[in-house]
Amino acid sequence: MINIAAEVDIQSIREALGKLQRKTSNMRPIMDEIGQTIINSIEQNFAQESARQPAAGMKEKGGAWKSLNPKTIDMRRRKGKYPGKMLQVSGQLIASIQAKTSNVDVQVGTNKSYAKVQHENRPFLVIQATDLAEIEKIIEKHLKK
Repeated sequence: MINIAAEVDIQSIREALGKLQRKTSNMRPIMDEIGQTIINSIEQNFAQESARQPAAGMKEKGGAWKSLNPKTIDMRRRKGKYPGKMLQVSGQLIASIQAKTSNVDVQVGTNKSYAKVQHENRPFLVIQATDLAEIEKIIEKHLKK
């Protein structure tokens, strides 16, 4: 996976995960569920062509992605793919987003070599503020089991 790291260190999530880890030795299903939540959110970033509302601690700012540069627009026109969605001419980038989970963490990323440059121009691997609330709900649900 291309290394585009976004560590979100939220005390409440860390504490809840600690409680959950003391309750169960198999955190993998929970991490899988958290990973899928983040993937779904990233798909929304693509759909809205926006970093939306990044969680506190993310270096990316919220809002719409930068406009396509004129050379890209010309290339898309020649290929008959203009206007089209940003970062989705072939659909390969969004399809390559995947979660790698373990018993202790979740990593979400892509194996596309061009992803880092695209992310620097149009942040798409962005954890949203609403994702953190959803992650907390997932953890709470598993704590109640």
